[in-house]
Amino acid sequence: MRCLKFQLNRSELGGGDVESKELILSRIRAAAVPPSQHTREETKVRSVSLDTFCERVEDYRASIHRIESQNVESLLATLCSDQKCLIAPGFEFGIPNATTDFGFSSAELVEFDTTITTCKVGIEESGTIVLD
Repeated sequence: MRCLKFQLNRSELGGGDVESKELILSRIRAAAVPPSQHTREETKVRSVSLDTFCERVEDYRASIHRIESQNVESLLATLCSDQKCLIAPGFEFGIPNATTDFGFSSAELVEFDTTITTCKVGIEESGTIVLD
């Protein structure tokens, strides 16, 4: 058995005791590209590829909704109507009563029922989603 040892640089968060999860979240937030720098391009997807991708994602017990882009906002409003919902800053669709994430701690994040964000890429073969 091989054991890997990692040294955490706590000075990134101003020193002191820092949980690993907090350190990881701070690094993710620091690396995030501001929404104004995003460019969104819709790519035509072969239906066979989309079918395979949906099957793979369903293997992870995800719910799939295949709809036209003009219906996204109304579907999200319906799905989130009885949820305490957190959305990413700059999220392009309106969701009534949703809260925008401006750096909640891990303890605060557990208070939300669901988190909504966008993704850059969906990988057909594995069902992997690359989040924005």
